[in-house]
Amino acid sequence: MQTVEQWFNCIQKGNIMLVHEGLEAFSGSQDKRGHSGMMIACQFGHLNIVQLLAPYEIQLLNNKQQDALNIAKEFKQMQVVDYLQQVQIPGSAAYIRTHYNNWVTAICNGDMQIVQQQFQYFNGVRDYRSQFAGYTSLMHASASNQVRMVQTFIQEAQIITKRGKTALMIAAENQSVDAIQLLAPLEIGLQDDFGWNALMYAVDSKCIPGIQILMQSVELRVRNVFGLGPIEIARQQGRKDIENMLMQIQ
Repeated sequence: MQTVEQWFNCIQKGNIMLVHEGLEAFSGSQDKRGHSGMMIACQFGHLNIVQLLAPYEIQLLNNKQQDALNIAKEFKQMQVVDYLQQVQIPGSAAYIRTHYNNWVTAICNGDMQIVQQQFQYFNGVRDYRSQFAGYTSLMHASASNQVRMVQTFIQEAQIITKRGKTALMIAAENQSVDAIQLLAPLEIGLQDDFGWNALMYAVDSKCIPGIQILMQSVELRVRNVFGLGPIEIARQQGRKDIENMLMQIQ
């Protein structure tokens, strides 16, 4: 897909697979009438595409200062109207789905004001997006090394993703040293579904400060399902410095 016009055409036809493919490149775009992709989906009653685009385009207005709900009402797409009315109700499933991206952005940016305002609606909600496999708010805070956010959501420690990863493992693979320091006492020694622990992730990401924190408390003889421990991972990467550091405490 090369142009936004082609993407709009896919929306009109209800081809959600192609709409999803063009999401990163074209979401937020508007045609000469000011219609966004979501507005076009509202016009033709494609609720699944409305749900897909709402987190990116819910605030947009066309040249007549109409929003997506106005468009759905104009074209009598009542299923879409019902959904967009639910989006306006704080705490509803539609509200959470639509505004979850903004929640995660606030966490990753350390925006405590937004987090405090939205806490009652999003506290405990796990990421529905497939690429994040059930991340908690603590996991997003750990990935971005936002210390105040890690402290805010510390009660979510020891919760795991669909593949068994913890916030500490996510911090280690993202070289989030401050988060590692906070989470190590709470999640040290846990392994994911592939047998990886936080130290292995720290070695794999070459996070030397994180390795120094974690290696004092982790049994180096532990192996993942591939038969590799931290020393073997360092050796595979050709990181003799890390290998030697680990060998000293073996």
